Amino acid sequence: MSELKCPGCGGVMQPNKSPDITIDECAACGGAWLDAGELNALATGLAGNIELCTVKHTVIDADAPERSCPRCDGPLITVQMLGSADVVLDHCQDCAGFYLDRGEVGDMNTELRRISRAQGGDEYRGSIDGHLVRVDRQTASHIRHDLLGISFVAVEEQSLTIAVYFSEPVGTNLRVYSETLSSKVAKVLRLFAPQDLQMDDPEADKAFMVQGDDPATVRRAFSEMVRKRMLQFRADAPKIYAKPGTLELLDDRLQYTEGPYSMVDDSPWKAGLTYDPEADPAGIVTALLRIAKLVDETRT
Repeated sequence: MSELKCPGCGGVMQPNKSPDITIDECAACGGAWLDAGELNALATGLAGNIELCTVKHTVIDADAPERSCPRCDGPLITVQMLGSADVVLDHCQDCAGFYLDRGEVGDMNTELRRISRAQGGDEYRGSIDGHLVRVDRQTASHIRHDLLGISFVAVEEQSLTIAVYFSEPVGTNLRVYSETLSSKVAKVLRLFAPQDLQMDDPEADKAFMVQGDDPATVRRAFSEMVRKRMLQFRADAPKIYAKPGTLELLDDRLQYTEGPYSMVDDSPWKAGLTYDPEADPAGIVTALLRIAKLVDETRT
């Protein structure tokens, strides 16, 4: 891949890899280039498609320097992040990327946290005990009918996901998740044959579906100690709100998802789902960190 030329100073940008995204950064001026989708991943403090809402707010500034996209060499335009005059970014309409000058990442997240306080709850992206930790909300709407199917109402539902990333991906498209009743029935009736690698561990084999491209690498990552910790997590059944969520072991992270919850006026979480991973009142992040360290140890 060819080197990227910094839109700010013309210097060479170098990729800075983190567990969830790779940002191209300029050592000379501190600028950063985010490809399409990476602004949403980097931004914390507010759920939703921040990029889509941002590109609608173009700014006409005759004094702004002319800049070109480092990916496609198209012209960059200036946009206000979510319409905020305090945070102005450069955007490429052709490849949908964003350029941020030095300090604008911090300005962006400060503004997002300010907005989110008025809308009920923050999301989070930060380092805890040497691991990247993310807390993200997912929102969906559906139509709920009454018992007779005559009247209906649009209901918004939210789920909350807590993810703890490994120091590096396992590298085998790993996925370990709780076996469901539907998958058990499907296997018995031979409706389909989902991959389910056996670990020669009766309790874990009964509790989890285990998938991955390389069985040897899967068994190394899903070690005896990892299996014990995940089984203990299932038995403890921690929860943030009304019901325990689900735990998955993926190729690059451990992920706990709780919900969906209906965001209706009489629900205790109507203001929006949130969780403070640093305070960690339910102990979920602490448990995930213990397991993530065990997975990391399998590669040392």
